[in-house]
Amino acid sequence: MFQAGRFGSGDIRASRFVIEGSHLIAGVVGSPRLGLVFDVASGDKNPADPRLETFNALFQSGTYSGRAQLLGPSNAIRLEPTLTFAPARQAFVSSGWGFYWRRSVHDALYSIAGQVIVPSNGVTDRYEGSRPTVQIDWRLTRHLSAHVNYIYAFNGRFEERSVDATPTMSYVSPWVTYRF
Repeated sequence: MFQAGRFGSGDIRASRFVIEGSHLIAGVVGSPRLGLVFDVASGDKNPADPRLETFNALFQSGTYSGRAQLLGPSNAIRLEPTLTFAPARQAFVSSGWGFYWRRSVHDALYSIAGQVIVPSNGVTDRYEGSRPTVQIDWRLTRHLSAHVNYIYAFNGRFEERSVDATPTMSYVSPWVTYRF
């Protein structure tokens, strides 16, 4: 994707590239599926010039960095291997381990909605951290499903050296879905 236009006195020149693939391992119990996601979104190279180079996802869902919605896809590089399988007929387990870097060391980390979470503040480390995730989905009836998602964040040197440093964090999210 490429974004172009005007913002204040500067031009908008931002981009994002995503490639995702998976492979179903046939004939194996649980029907495991191995996957890999590679996602690169531009960041601002020079905050002093009027050009806006930070990609804006506009309507991004929370699944970019897990249900905890810790990061959005602006100024980010993500590499995430995944594994999905069905241990029982109505149960599914999805897991992944996302590794995150800042594309530009002169730009911040952003939320899903595009707000700055961690400003650059001159810290030049690119590695932001990694996040293993596990989600279990259980279809209880034709209309009712139960879910639980767990994510653990190992923050990298950039975030550890930032103003609001935190070395690790975890998040659990249970929910129920009723479909009419």
